[in-house]
Amino acid sequence: MFTNGWNIFDFIIVLGSLILYNTPFVSVLRIFRVLRVFRTITTIPTLRRIVSALFMAIPTISSVLIIMTIIFYVYAILGTSFFGEISPPEYFGDIFLSFVTLFQIFTLESWASGIFRPIFIEEPLSWIYFITFIVIATFIMINLIVGEIVNNAQKISDDIEEETKEIKEDTSEISELRKEIREIKEMLQKQS
Repeated sequence: MFTNGWNIFDFIIVLGSLILYNTPFVSVLRIFRVLRVFRTITTIPTLRRIVSALFMAIPTISSVLIIMTIIFYVYAILGTSFFGEISPPEYFGDIFLSFVTLFQIFTLESWASGIFRPIFIEEPLSWIYFITFIVIATFIMINLIVGEIVNNAQKISDDIEEETKEIKEDTSEISELRKEIREIKEMLQKQS
């Protein structure tokens, strides 16, 4: 009963609710029961594979994030240098504003109408800056992350397929052994 982690978790929540019954902390404990939704990850094999692939991709994703930070830094300096004096200065007025602006561009959230067009009116070649940033940061980097997750999911699927193949081979060996034992029994019965 208490070998399952979820049972222990439930026991702690219920016990804590009983101990802290007339206190404001009891509602906080009950909110923790929402975390039981994570149990679906452990019960559904496909979800477990996806989460495993995400965790396996963390080292590669951290490397991609370092590269993205460098790209953001370079483009923030370029944006501050090229567009810092162009109005409105709240986009590229200093390097910190440039980082925030680049993050908005990275998410593709109203970057064209809100950021690009006012700058494009004053600096017609600014499209080169924006398009190269979007292609490099958004499309290439996100595809690297998604590609790594898909690659890890494929590795997990291959491992599962190999394990099931071994189980099938073991099952066929067991059925052959059963057949041989049956034949031996028949031979022994005929001799007696």
